[in-house]
Amino acid sequence: VSNLSSSMKEIVNLAFRIVFMKYSKLDYMPLILDEFGVTMDSKHRHSAYNVIDNILCSNFNQIFITAHFQSIYTRFVNADLNVLDDKNIELSSSTIVNEKIKIT
Repeated sequence: VSNLSSSMKEIVNLAFRIVFMKYSKLDYMPLILDEFGVTMDSKHRHSAYNVIDNILCSNFNQIFITAHFQSIYTRFVNADLNVLDDKNIELSSSTIVNEKIKIT
């Protein structure tokens, strides 16, 4: 694994986490992806998030994703978008945020 690129390591780490959670019967717990895909180019990031959207969303009750790429946080249809600090992300005027959460 140490000879893999940083993007390949992200994929291996995600695969390990998924297998561990399934094997340990922790798939009821949320899957947390912090800046997943940040080291990938846009084509590979898009492909990786397709896997998350098409496979993982049906296997986990909740997936928390921290992202700064608009192509990531606007792609999930049934997702709640929560913004804690809008200084380092791009938001269009039509993007609905913090609809089901109150930040105090």
